[in-house]
Amino acid sequence: MAFKTLQQEYRYKGKVLNLRVDTVEVQGRVTHWEVVEFKHAVTIVPILDAEHVVLVDQYRYVVRTRLLELPAGTLEPSEDPDEAARRELQEETGYTAREIRKIAEFYTVPGLGTERMHLYFATGLTPGPLHLDADEDLKPVILSRAEIEEAIRQGTLQDAKTLVGLFYYLTLYAGT
Repeated sequence: MAFKTLQQEYRYKGKVLNLRVDTVEVQGRVTHWEVVEFKHAVTIVPILDAEHVVLVDQYRYVVRTRLLELPAGTLEPSEDPDEAARRELQEETGYTAREIRKIAEFYTVPGLGTERMHLYFATGLTPGPLHLDADEDLKPVILSRAEIEEAIRQGTLQDAKTLVGLFYYLTLYAGT
């Protein structure tokens, strides 16, 4: 199926996202697509040892609840994703990692937005102080593999990037 973009009109430009409406021709029919342009982002699975991972308990204003999530954040302009992963890990958990290894890249909401998430495993962790942004309300939480599996079964983990990252951890990570 061929999509031909006829026009792009920005309706909003902000610090975190832009909203664009595209006029598109698809199979001879003209339609409109609402597109949310996001910065790309990183998320990190901080692995303490073969059985324990660090997550963050974070209040999310938009959904008005606390969520248990993997540490994550947006890339600064021209920032290398590996460096962003190290920065976000340290800021949100206090840990620094001896090794950061990219595991995957994926789109978070491809039917609506452009955000591409870079997923990392972080190992060889050393604790240190948090460096939270002024608008962040979070605290690190350590979960065992069994607690992660139970949280998934119970449906208490509700953040998509966290579920993706933890499924990779449960599937691929064997303490290597």
